Amino acid sequence: MTNYCFAGDTEVILADGTTRPIGEIVELAAGKAGKLIDMRNGSGLLQLGVISSQQCPYTVLSWNEFQHTKAKVGAVEKVAYSGKLLEITFRSGAILKVTPDHKILVDTISGPRMIPAKELRIGDEVYSIETIEVEEEVPDVLTLLQDNPNMFYLHFKDDWLEKKLIERYGNLKASSNRLGISYRKFTEAKFKRALSLSDVLKISNELGISMKDIAGHVDRITAGKKISTRIPNYKITPEILRLLGWVMSDGYIAKYQSQYIVGFSAKSKELIDEFTRYFTSSFIGPRAKVQRDQNGVFMIRFANALAYSILKSLARPGEKEELLPIVRLPRKYIGEFLSGYIDGDGSINLRNKAVIITTSSRLRANRIQLLLKRMGVQSSIVSRVSRGWKTSTVYDIVVRGKTDVLRLASGIKLAHSEKRAKLMKLVEMLSKLNSYKAEKARLAPKGAALVFKRLRERYGISQKSIEASGNISDFENLRKRISRKTLERWLNRLSRFVNNEDPDYVALRRMCNGNYVLDKIVSIAEVSSEHDFVYDITVPATSRLIVANGIITSNCEALRELSSAREEVPSRKGYPGYMYSDLASIYERAGRIKGKPGSITFMPILTMPGGDLTHPIPDLTGYITEGQIFLDLDLFNRGIYPPINVLPSLSRLMKDGIGAGKTREDHKEVSDQLYASYSQGVKARELVKIVGEAGLSERERLYLEFAKRFEERLLSQGFKERRTIEETLDIAWDVLSMLPEGELTRISDGTIRKFHPKLREEKAVVYEGI
Repeated sequence: MTNYCFAGDTEVILADGTTRPIGEIVELAAGKAGKLIDMRNGSGLLQLGVISSQQCPYTVLSWNEFQHTKAKVGAVEKVAYSGKLLEITFRSGAILKVTPDHKILVDTISGPRMIPAKELRIGDEVYSIETIEVEEEVPDVLTLLQDNPNMFYLHFKDDWLEKKLIERYGNLKASSNRLGISYRKFTEAKFKRALSLSDVLKISNELGISMKDIAGHVDRITAGKKISTRIPNYKITPEILRLLGWVMSDGYIAKYQSQYIVGFSAKSKELIDEFTRYFTSSFIGPRAKVQRDQNGVFMIRFANALAYSILKSLARPGEKEELLPIVRLPRKYIGEFLSGYIDGDGSINLRNKAVIITTSSRLRANRIQLLLKRMGVQSSIVSRVSRGWKTSTVYDIVVRGKTDVLRLASGIKLAHSEKRAKLMKLVEMLSKLNSYKAEKARLAPKGAALVFKRLRERYGISQKSIEASGNISDFENLRKRISRKTLERWLNRLSRFVNNEDPDYVALRRMCNGNYVLDKIVSIAEVSSEHDFVYDITVPATSRLIVANGIITSNCEALRELSSAREEVPSRKGYPGYMYSDLASIYERAGRIKGKPGSITFMPILTMPGGDLTHPIPDLTGYITEGQIFLDLDLFNRGIYPPINVLPSLSRLMKDGIGAGKTREDHKEVSDQLYASYSQGVKARELVKIVGEAGLSERERLYLEFAKRFEERLLSQGFKERRTIEETLDIAWDVLSMLPEGELTRISDGTIRKFHPKLREEKAVVYEGI
């Protein structure tokens, strides 16, 4: 039994871009499901459960075909665990704690592969999401004030809400009785059209009117009916996010006695003036108090409960949800927040060609990195010790590299004149660079080299026709890595000579355009688990989770554990016996289109864990279906297209569709002989790994060469090549002709005399002589 699990505080990225600790997701699902199924797991307790979408309301981000996608959680897992965890640190600064068997998606020469954490090595590059795409949403002001509904009064500019009440209940008296709102609030002058937010929420729920619609009729908002504040259109604007960035970097949101304060400090009077202008245009009514201390630092503060509540609801400072509400906002809003933050606690390092954002909170550093991911900007978190008036650890979120700095610069607009000038200088410096060499996160995958070489050679395209330098040779022979930009440039030149629907060309395009970056492992350490349990969830659609700054990982496999927990009779490798019938109900399907001849054939595509053909699911699939085509990764990497491994492939219906009058009379005998001879060649190839080619007998070397010729001459074919069955059988005879006739034990003498190429040539000579 394997249990791929995370430490409970591992943050899972949800479909809306926000994060939740995996332990919290599992415990929430367990609470709503009532109870998970208990079973023993070695010396500990394993709790599992298949859940519904109602029991786990979270939809997570997953990954498929170089793009991220949304997926529902189908099962949860909670395991009592006292062993060691592996703490993996990445170049981005992300830290992941997992059990040794948990798998992470790693870039290899064979393509992306899920590799157990215990097999990872420093320097391995793992896949991570480049840009987090979400359904963007801007909350209305009234929604953000719901944490303190009794603090605020809404003053309406018309009788729209009163009319809605009369429409529903007939008159305001009846409305008052039905909702439990004092009738005086509708009739007395001092209350006229002024309702507390809690009253308005009641009306909204009862009448089914959205708070966004209600906000359109609000004139002003007061706190305690004293301080009156207006917000243009009562909508959250990008300017409010700019204010929040300033406040979160060099300001504060605080309650002092009975006052609600929003403050900001800066040495730049220009920045203080900008803060004042933004604040007074976003929150109409409050006035500023400005002071200057002995160090020349300006301090500005506004006493305003409305601004305090809105900014705090967006930022959640000091809470585990800190800055998460911002993640769902449009990128323009996020850019404004980052602009304000960099104005305050950011710097532009021209020497290192980097933009640096600084904070004293590791949680905030993670959140800022998440916001940068929303903009498609990659960064790394670096900790250092600051020795100011007290020694403390601070975290720098560093953005460097041409693509990321230019992308960030295009999405922000700094108000700090000195930093703005430096950023413009940095953009100018990077724009002059033609190379993307330094962008390690955006290197092309390792497997791109083999695919590119195979595509180029298939169409007979020389390296020099793509690029004059020797870079292509170094790339194809794995001596040099290139950026995805360079690969894209080469592909654009190749596109004139190749079929743009060629699978290799499509695969390379996907590598260029995929939503991913490569994040290198910089350290791996064993650590003790800080909690009694580790957790995982199952995502049935893709079996992949995205965690910790976008790292792509595997998820748990709950079917076998659940079967055991239910005390069902196990079948192979612990899987339930009914899995055969479950699979059959999926595969044994057929259909017809009404009014048309023929039938619909169901052709499932099955991926195997680690390529294991003996795994119960692919093994049972072979028993259920009438045939299978086995695609082999080793053949693919050696440039054989299509990469079909004929030995495990089969067709139970083939015998009924071949032979005289259908294909050709020698078809079955040739097929049997090819299969037997190729099997001998594959065995010889395996023997070479043990004794070397020099240790083979002459017969074994013959079959070793046969296997190579079979793959290159018969199995491999051009993407556009369309062979007839006659041509295929003739090529098969040509391949078999390298073997002595005595080795052709599966073919009758009569068939050999009729179809063997050498005998056909001898007959032709005799006929010409006659």
